[in-house]
Amino acid sequence: MAAVFNKESRRLMLFHQGQVRTLCDSTDLGLVVMGDRIIGYWDDRVKEFRMLSAKGVEKPRPATCRCEGGAGLLAFVDGNGRFKRYAKGGVQRLLDEPPSGFWVKDSLLLYLDRGAA
Repeated sequence: MAAVFNKESRRLMLFHQGQVRTLCDSTDLGLVVMGDRIIGYWDDRVKEFRMLSAKGVEKPRPATCRCEGGAGLLAFVDGNGRFKRYAKGGVQRLLDEPPSGFWVKDSLLLYLDRGAA
């Protein structure tokens, strides 16, 4: 699986199992994150943060997001400043404010809540 971004047209395409398909035609590269089995991206046309392999979407536009590895784990700060994660088919709110920092590696999510891990 690979994501291809055309900066001029703002089109995001997905190459998967020998086929190319357009995910959206209006996004920014800074709002695309990808792991082995998951991709998260902002679709500016419909104003949704979408997670391919997830059932739902998030609004408003996330402030930041990270994804890595094959575990299907994605963490993000939503547009209202709440810290959330997507894993195992669902979104869960972890904090009501953004963490001091956060990292995703394989199936591990590490974040600082008021400076403590």
